[in-house]
Amino acid sequence: MGRAHDHVRRCLFTYEAAYVESFRVAFTDSPGTASATASGRPRAIDVRMDVRRPENRPFFMALFRHVQMLGGRGLYQTSFEVAKFLLALDPMGDPTGIWLCLDFYALRAGKREQLLAMRAAGFPIGRGWKEIGEEAEERHDGNRNGAADGEDGEDGVAGSARTLDWTVSALPNVCYSCALALFLSNSVEDRAKAKDALREALLRFPVLLKPLIEKSRNELGSRVTQPW
Repeated sequence: MGRAHDHVRRCLFTYEAAYVESFRVAFTDSPGTASATASGRPRAIDVRMDVRRPENRPFFMALFRHVQMLGGRGLYQTSFEVAKFLLALDPMGDPTGIWLCLDFYALRAGKREQLLAMRAAGFPIGRGWKEIGEEAEERHDGNRNGAADGEDGEDGVAGSARTLDWTVSALPNVCYSCALALFLSNSVEDRAKAKDALREALLRFPVLLKPLIEKSRNELGSRVTQPW
């Protein structure tokens, strides 16, 4: 593992040495840094990398492996910061799926407030499909003939679905992690909200209830095996 991490660090060093100046300035002149404070004009990081370009793919993978190996060594704070950097390169596409473990590193690093803030802000993660409502079936039947003739329904879709923006609230791991973050908070208000957040997560993603019970069986004893 040590040699593997050494090779990953060498790969990252090679990419860092190849940074163009504009790429470096965009990440060092972000809010809260010394250069941003000196200039008096802090701005958000707006550098993006296209994973579809072959020369960019190893950089994404090296950063992802770096996050994993740092976490394996217990360096959760560094893992969380590198994961945020990786996410900033392509926040909407998230080609490495870093959001599936970012919440874990946030909790282990004690960054519960940041995780809750990202969910409260409705951090976007992509686009998906959603049923319109009770009129969906009627519209589908009404548009069926038009779709058969090569005509799409409303929004260019032959059927009863429309596009919408997905946020981190659509991820089950984030919902459960936010409930845990509220429970671990020092605020009495947040701890009171933890039960409601956990109830909401179970209602939205009930398939995770059984694995959670099996994982908790050793701690809860026979209480989890009693009839509901």
